[in-house]
Amino acid sequence: MNKVHITNYNIYHTRIRKPVSFAILSDIHFSYAVKDKKLNMIINVLNKIKPNYILIAGDIIDSLNMIDDSKEEKRLISFIEKLTRISRVIGVLGNHDLYRKNIKIQTNEYLTKLKNIKSVTNFVVLSNNSYDDEYVHINGMSFDYNYYHGDEKLSKEKLHDNLKTLYKDVKKEKINILLTHSPNNLYD
Repeated sequence: MNKVHITNYNIYHTRIRKPVSFAILSDIHFSYAVKDKKLNMIINVLNKIKPNYILIAGDIIDSLNMIDDSKEEKRLISFIEKLTRISRVIGVLGNHDLYRKNIKIQTNEYLTKLKNIKSVTNFVVLSNNSYDDEYVHINGMSFDYNYYHGDEKLSKEKLHDNLKTLYKDVKKEKINILLTHSPNNLYD
């Protein structure tokens, strides 16, 4: 889809007097099908609203195959660098970030494959860890391939265990955000 949907919410925190803004992107599915026109449209919208933080809630890429192609990897790095010139970018992994086409058993190669991308200044990929600064505490919850395509009971247990762990890490003096791609079974 070549549209950017914008919804504004005002959230107040008693201990933070300065307005803090977030832009949340999800399911970019960077691939040959995602043309520079679409990526530039995203950059232009974000440049207009100038958020303090850009959050990417998974599926940055369509499959690991995309960053095997060095030309496409450079195009992705260029897009992320443009985002980081606007503000801090914090992302988590989605199911497509863990996927490799035409392979029966997918593996979690993403963090390794992303070594060049992760080196971009002002870009953080959270994988069951957190990001902190003066205003925010962001817990990034990522799962492996089996969470999305494995045993549903184990997926529920894994989600609930992660949530219990992350809840202990809440910082009441900051804005707290749980960033995850697909919280399957969240309400079970």
